[in-house]
Amino acid sequence: METSEAYFTSEAYLQQVFTHAAVGIAMFSGPDFIINVANPVVCTLWGRTEADVLGKPLFVALPEAAGQGFEELLTDVMQTNQPFIGKELPATINRNGQLHTVYFDFVYEPLPDADGQVSRILLTASDATERRLARRQTE
Repeated sequence: METSEAYFTSEAYLQQVFTHAAVGIAMFSGPDFIINVANPVVCTLWGRTEADVLGKPLFVALPEAAGQGFEELLTDVMQTNQPFIGKELPATINRNGQLHTVYFDFVYEPLPDADGQVSRILLTASDATERRLARRQTE
C-alpha cells in the first residue's frame, strides 16, 4: 500500500496526469516565467511543440504574447499570491506562421513554496473561441 501511495504522489504520476488532462496545463517559474511543464493540450493551444517551449521564458517561447497584458497578470499573481481567472480573454497567437486571435478561459494559480513565497504559477487553459464566436452571432 505504501508503494502505491508513494507512486500517486510522485512527480512521474503527476506528469502522467498533466499529459492526459483534457485542458491545457503549464507551469512557469521565476520572474522570467520559465516554462517547466507544458502538456500536449497547452502546446496545441499555443501552436507550439513541447520542445519549442520547455525550459524557455514564456515570452521567448511565445514572443507574440508579449505586450498583450499577460506579463502584468503573471507578475501580479506572483506578487500578490492571488489567482487570476480569465474568461474568454483574447490573445493573438502565432500558429503555423500566421497570427490568429483566439479566446481563452484560463486560470493563473500561484504555487507558493515551503516559505509561502510564490515562485511558480500553474496555468490551466481551454480554447473558448468557438463559444465566443457563436455567442457573438446570436447577439
